[in-house]
Amino acid sequence: MMGTDCDAAGIGGSDPDFWSAPCPRCDEQAEHGCYEQVAGSVNIYLTVRCAHCGFASGFDWLTP
Repeated sequence: MMGTDCDAAGIGGSDPDFWSAPCPRCDEQAEHGCYEQVAGSVNIYLTVRCAHCGFASGFDWLTP
């Protein structure tokens, strides 16, 4: 994982791969992430995981 492209998109903070932002479902703080995967081309995946309400999005690329 690299955070350089995520930083260029204006996403990031002290750790460019993960940051805290409101959950789209419940508005509590959730972990947002940016993953890069090289598979013939660079693919950028944005993820959201909320410990408060259980919302998760963007992880479907992990299971083919």
